[in-house]
Amino acid sequence: MAAIAPDRIATSQDLAEQLALLAARYPHGIHRLAADAGLGAGTVHALITGGTALPRVRTLENLVRACGQNLGPWLRPGNGW
Repeated sequence: MAAIAPDRIATSQDLAEQLALLAARYPHGIHRLAADAGLGAGTVHALITGGTALPRVRTLENLVRACGQNLGPWLRPGNGW
């Protein structure tokens, strides 16, 4: 499985791919991830498939933290999204 590397995000598609990797490592499935993040399952699905515009910071924060990750690398100014 590819490494999760939020520092390599340059486009919204890169963001979706990195979020998909993050979600794939979540052990309880997308519905539980959505619940733990306080988001709808459809929202999480759209985020990890690139089916939505760029997420709000709060949405990204909730998803990343629900996966047990530090938010900092996901919000670095160098990230192109």
